Amino acid sequence: MQNDASYKRLYAHAELVADLLRSCVRGNWIGQLDFTTLERVPGSHVDQKLQQRHSDVIWRLRLAHSERWVYVYLLLEFQSKSDRWMPIRMLNHVGLFYDHLLQTKALKASEPLPLVLPIVLYNGEHRWRQPLSLKALRGELPPELERHQPELVSVLIDQGRFLAELPLAEAETLSTLLFRMDQAETEDALAEATRAMAALLQQPAYQHLAASIGIWLKRVLLPPMTTDLEWTEIENFWELTDMLQERVRRWPDRWKREGRAEGLAEGRLEGRQEGRVEGRVEGRLEGRLLGRQEGQQEGEIAGQRRAILRLTQKRFGADVAALVGTRLAAITDAQRLEEMAEAFLDCSSSEQWLERVGAALN
Repeated sequence: MQNDASYKRLYAHAELVADLLRSCVRGNWIGQLDFTTLERVPGSHVDQKLQQRHSDVIWRLRLAHSERWVYVYLLLEFQSKSDRWMPIRMLNHVGLFYDHLLQTKALKASEPLPLVLPIVLYNGEHRWRQPLSLKALRGELPPELERHQPELVSVLIDQGRFLAELPLAEAETLSTLLFRMDQAETEDALAEATRAMAALLQQPAYQHLAASIGIWLKRVLLPPMTTDLEWTEIENFWELTDMLQERVRRWPDRWKREGRAEGLAEGRLEGRQEGRVEGRVEGRLEGRLLGRQEGQQEGEIAGQRRAILRLTQKRFGADVAALVGTRLAAITDAQRLEEMAEAFLDCSSSEQWLERVGAALN
């Protein structure tokens, strides 16, 4: 998926991986890593079905004053919910990676196994609430049995929680600004984070990161955020940043209205999608009542479009969201958009969804 490729391109930069470890992984032992030895492990490991794992990014660096490698296994997680079975998934990933090292003869018989730091980078809207260890999944066992069980505890970097717990006085880093961009719910929030990122990228050591961050901004963040197309022909990060600032200057009140409408619309969609009848009814009633009270018909329509696009990207990817965004821009009736939202929930494939959207325009 294009989302995976764009995120993976970001973390193909040593500066971003080093900043992630220094800024987001807690522990004094981080100071024992020799970041001058940080290097990308070429290629992704392959499982028995020869299916490449596109969400894997693997780097390695040495312990200071040592010849021993530490492999940083970074699993990029794009789910909207936390995964209860993540410890099993990660154990499988790490086991396959060790097997890959053996098969490629990267390990010598006399060497100890290299250390592996399993990191889950999670960007979901809801906070991660599931276990990160196999022991937590198993529950309590007698000690004589527990000692024979496999164990692995992942390091979780939950972007939303990390930002919520970040001290106000702490300086912004590459990672915190990427998180702020990724977690932005309105265009003005995205514009503010992007402006701060642009200032940081002015440093000579970081200027080469602008191209990858610009691609990620264009392909991942902007499609569900905007329904117009003025950004689609822009490739340059600096031009995208200027475009966002100009939009905020032109419409200072629009984003507040749309942000409120988007929250109501998306709440109704997700309530239906998760089968929560109470949430669906409450969301509909609240959205309609507030819409009448505030008289923000235009804002509600824009919010409905953005909610549909966000869910489209989560399920079918940025390419499909871009196509849908072009078509939804032609729909200006709130009732028709609500019908499209319900139609989305009935579609099991991107082809079916694009066909439904196309039929709505006829």
